[in-house]
Amino acid sequence: MRFWRSARTRNALMGLAPIVAIVLFFATRSWTWFLLIPVVGVLLYGPNGDR
Repeated sequence: MRFWRSARTRNALMGLAPIVAIVLFFATRSWTWFLLIPVVGVLLYGPNGDR
């Protein structure tokens, strides 16, 4: 069972993804961390979104 079953947890993790990406960008100077944002969205919500 996935721990992100609740909508509250999924929304919190999705909200943290851009912050984590910015921190990693400044730490490593690599823009590829911004790809983390859509990847997290797909992993949390799946290909069908929040239906």
